[in-house]
Amino acid sequence: MLAPGSLSVLHAGLSSVGWSADVVSHRRRPPTAKLEVRVFPNQGKVDDAFLQSLWQLVAAHPAADLRLADDKVAIRGLSPEEQLVAVQAFQLATGNGGSCVRTPVSCSHCHLGQRDPLPLTLEVKDRLLGRPSPDKLVPIVEGCLYGCVNGALGDIGLRAVRRGYYVTVGGYCGPRSRLGDLLFDEIVPEELVPELCDAIVCCYVEAGRAGERLGETIDRVGLVGFKEAVLLRLSAGWSSALIAAANPLRTIPNSGSQAGAKP
Repeated sequence: MLAPGSLSVLHAGLSSVGWSADVVSHRRRPPTAKLEVRVFPNQGKVDDAFLQSLWQLVAAHPAADLRLADDKVAIRGLSPEEQLVAVQAFQLATGNGGSCVRTPVSCSHCHLGQRDPLPLTLEVKDRLLGRPSPDKLVPIVEGCLYGCVNGALGDIGLRAVRRGYYVTVGGYCGPRSRLGDLLFDEIVPEELVPELCDAIVCCYVEAGRAGERLGETIDRVGLVGFKEAVLLRLSAGWSSALIAAANPLRTIPNSGSQAGAKP
């Protein structure tokens, strides 16, 4: 049996195991289709329990096609019935699809990193994962400014420097990709970031229209107005703490520029 929580997220394309019906409809998959299960280690951290759990899951479904895919393990070829069995027998938590905050994306902590992104990624995940929103919202946390995981294209982009994070909002990928807007000129200390992310999501929920990405909401209401709404959501001490730790804005290098800059 899988230890509870050893597989943190299971993405299964069925409304009956946690996916919203609109996601299934949007993907136009018939009920009998062979679907893909996406198993996420806890932000890329793999231990003995995870490997044992994964082995048991695959052993129970020998016809499944197991593949590594970015930050997840994809198990293809499972029928809806087999997915239900996997969810129930192995005590897997269902993933989050549709209009909500998705699993945060982060890089690994490499030798070029200015900060280890994992602690902040886990805190943002615990605070926001699955929260309903007008459309999907993907936070991206980067340990430096290289842009290996395209932080500037995150709905919320957290890009690390030595003294904290630059915070961008409104990025997304697609046929009409949009780079995120820098929300504050100042570097935001790491301890202030989770409350800020919470406020951003709350303002997006209030101002956004159904099916509208965060960047589209910002384009409609204006970045200045959105920033003012975010500031009103934050505690009184938050702004004071940011001012106390304020640093002058320096030009953020483009992806591929030297990550060793010392802002």
